[in-house]
Amino acid sequence: MYYGSVYILMLIIILALHNLSCIYICLGKMYYPNWIVQLGLNVKNYIEIYICSFYYVLSTLTTVGYGDISTYTVNERLYGIVLLIVGVVGYSMSLTKISGYF
Repeated sequence: MYYGSVYILMLIIILALHNLSCIYICLGKMYYPNWIVQLGLNVKNYIEIYICSFYYVLSTLTTVGYGDISTYTVNERLYGIVLLIVGVVGYSMSLTKISGYF
């Protein structure tokens, strides 16, 4: 089987989620007020901010979007729209590639 390719695909997805989460954190720190302030997070607790950002990106990319973390500024909303589009396209491409293995 092609399990090695599936593992590589999973690694690429995790690295992409990490990068997108870091971009969302940067957007949050560029403007005030932002999603970090809106959630009442401690600005010095970077792990908590990263986990919330990773959660937001993952739930937005998979189009689940629970709504407990939302955007606050216009730039954050534009980033959310881009994430939704990238999520739908990426999810479709990933399913197509994985179904080709089986």
